[in-house]
Amino acid sequence: MPNKFPVSLSFRDKIVIGINLVGSYAFSHYTVLLLEKSGNFVSVSGWSDVPYYEYPLFFFWVVMDEVFFFLIHRFAHKKHVYNHILYSHKMHHKFKGERAKRASLLLEDSRDGITG
Repeated sequence: MPNKFPVSLSFRDKIVIGINLVGSYAFSHYTVLLLEKSGNFVSVSGWSDVPYYEYPLFFFWVVMDEVFFFLIHRFAHKKHVYNHILYSHKMHHKFKGERAKRASLLLEDSRDGITG
């Protein structure tokens, strides 16, 4: 399979992945339920159903999402958080590094005229 590279996972890595998956599902599921109960969650079929004065709110939300992601990601690189037993941000770089390494090898091969 292209773009799929084997990465060895320790038992701890699997536990952290499981905790993150279950926690993410629970958070998003209960957030949607709370929004539905509060009346602040409205289903729309497309942009034409959204009032024009709410368009800037969407773009503001996108920008704030990026800002908060950056700040949280930067916090995850703090010494006491980076390799914490429950939240291992180090594992994120384990995957990223493998792909970047493989991509650089493929790039070198393509420059040499080798494909595959």
